[in-house]
Amino acid sequence: MKLHQLKFAIIALFISILSQNAFSMLVSDAKAKGLVGEQANGYVGIVTPAPSKEVIAMVKEVNSKRREIYSQLAKKQNLTLAAIEEIAGERNIKKTPSGQYIKNSSGSWVTKK
Repeated sequence: MKLHQLKFAIIALFISILSQNAFSMLVSDAKAKGLVGEQANGYVGIVTPAPSKEVIAMVKEVNSKRREIYSQLAKKQNLTLAAIEEIAGERNIKKTPSGQYIKNSSGSWVTKK
């Protein structure tokens, strides 16, 4: 196994373990309802054009917690925050069930097939 692949596997494992938080159920529900979706930058984004205050607050809180985790991982793995965000974004989009929203490379929200 190449060093890069090993780092990716370790980082993916850490992200999986650490990203469990109090908002995970709320995020899952919001994703299932089409209110939010995953982005390639590793963060949740708001899909709906008129989100409630609760959705806005949840997204801010989730992304704040993710950024904290990503920053810790970047320091531990001697990588940049951007590298961790990219890895997390790929992982989160892969784990997104079909029918839920992801942001494509052109910046548009699409339902995952």
